[in-house]
Formats: sequence, structure tokens, C-alpha cells
Amino acid sequence: MEKRESGKKLWIWFFAAIIFFAAIYVVWSILNATEIKTEKITGLNGQTKVVQINENTRKWTENNYNSLSMANVTDLLFGGSSSYETYGDIVKRFGKPADSESMETDGMKAKEGVWVNVDSDLGDQVDLTFVDVKGNSDVDNYVLIAKKQADQ
Repeated sequence: MEKRESGKKLWIWFFAAIIFFAAIYVVWSILNATEIKTEKITGLNGQTKVVQINENTRKWTENNYNSLSMANVTDLLFGGSSSYETYGDIVKRFGKPADSESMETDGMKAKEGVWVNVDSDLGDQVDLTFVDVKGNSDVDNYVLIAKKQADQ
């Protein structure tokens, strides 16, 4: 009789442990859930494409957009000390762009990106252009030189 009762206790503890770990998994899943949606955008090449957007990334607002500091070309050419945004700064704040393109002309490397996680007051997307000022392709060496807000 005692063996039978200890076997029942073992099964009860076994099921209690399963329920406990299942509850932990459910709570963890809810806390770490990301909202992914798909959206059509006009890519950098002018063609429409479908991209996935993480809804949990910080949204662009008109205030964010207007506060971006672009590099002054004169400062870049003559070693000035103006403060400006880098590609790395933007990715840290707003996530990776939905579409991006890198190009090189006469040894000058540039990168364009399209962000679509924008508030409705700003339009449908933010297009940013960066140039590599040091030539080593580090994301923090790409500085913002142009910005555009656009409707698709």
C-alpha cells in the first residue's frame, strides 16, 4: 500500500512540475512577444516591396525627424567638429531600416535606408542618406547627410 501511495505522490509532483514550467513559458512568451506586421513600401530602387516591421521598435515622430542633425559637408571636408547623427545612432534608436542600399562612387561609400515605423503625422516613411567619412565601413563612420520624409 505504501508503495502505491508514494507512486501517486510522485505522479502528482511530476504533473505539478509540468504545469509550473508551462506557466513560466506562457508568461515568458507574453513578455517577449514582438508584434510583426507586413507592409508594402516603395523601396530605394522605386519598386514596391513587402517588408516585415517589428511594431515594438521606437516609432519616428515629427519631433524625432526634425531633431536629426545632418553633417555639414564643409565640416566633413575640412575636419570641422560639428555634431551629427551616424547610421549606428539611428539603428540603435529606431531599429534597422526596412530597405537599405550601399553604393560606392569614386571611392566614396554611401548608404541609404528607408524606415517605415513612423507616426501618421510624419508620412509613410523616412529616407536617410549617409556617407562613410573614414573609409572603413564601420556603421559609426557613416554620417547623415540627407533626410526626406515621404508618402508612398
